[in-house]
Amino acid sequence: MVNLLFGGRFTSIFNDELRIKSGYSYGASSRFEEFRTPGPFVMSTYTRNATTEPAIDKTLEVLDRLHTYPFNDDSLTSAKNYIRGTFPPTLETGPELARRLATNEVEGISREKFNAELTQEQATTLANANSVIDKDFPTKDNYVMVIVGKASEIGAMAAKYGTVTTKKIGDPGY
Repeated sequence: MVNLLFGGRFTSIFNDELRIKSGYSYGASSRFEEFRTPGPFVMSTYTRNATTEPAIDKTLEVLDRLHTYPFNDDSLTSAKNYIRGTFPPTLETGPELARRLATNEVEGISREKFNAELTQEQATTLANANSVIDKDFPTKDNYVMVIVGKASEIGAMAAKYGTVTTKKIGDPGY
């Protein structure tokens, strides 16, 4: 629920700030990687080299705002309604249903657990959501950043955010 509001849909606060209000990007999103064990939280966007720094600053500002001013009941209701309206169509065709069943099998998710998680999502309270923000969303001081771009144009600026390691895309270990 929280990530849906933060960066998981077009009307998320992250996309709204970077695309609609600032014009730094054509899109911005976030997600939790899904593995058998908890995976990373990922925020991603793209911009011109000239707007890289203000786009990163805005990204960190939006993340900080999530911790400072969490969502309200109306936004939580909006997320629940969004899921109710968009989830069922993801299981309409045979291939979509097969993909979901295969994924659940690989990840060890039983039908009962799957159904329970859907029910639990709809029962999310503001207290639950705030707990998720505190526990699972990084703070602006606790993250790893990957910037892809022309190092000669953005490398010096990147140092503002921490230690910079430069790699070419074709380098070993990439």
